[in-house]
Amino acid sequence: MTPVVLSPEVSCKHCGEPILLHRANLAPIRDNPMGQSTRFYPTAVSCPACKHVNIYEHFPQERYLPEESTVQQAQKIRLECGWPDCEGNLRVVSIAQADDWSVEATTWIFDERVLCSNGHPFRLRSGDVRK
Repeated sequence: MTPVVLSPEVSCKHCGEPILLHRANLAPIRDNPMGQSTRFYPTAVSCPACKHVNIYEHFPQERYLPEESTVQQAQKIRLECGWPDCEGNLRVVSIAQADDWSVEATTWIFDERVLCSNGHPFRLRSGDVRK
């Protein structure tokens, strides 16, 4: 029997496509000591279909998927804030398949509610992407 993982799922806030993630990419809020939480600290997630990046903190749907599925390949990408004199950053979880994340990140469209760690509406600083 193939091992399975419980995968949190959200629908993209822009296009409605499902986005499947792995629990290891999220930071759970421990509000249910008897079971796994469906609430997580706010997480920036990119949609592989429409390229929009939004903030998610509640992942009410979950699916059982084979352990070797693409859910396992989600990446946390660290981006530097593009505002002048800002040293803030943003971590984005992405399930896109990319050879070069600096190129992939330039295709993302950031929602106005996505903020850097210093509170600015996020915009990408060119050439500064790290896994």
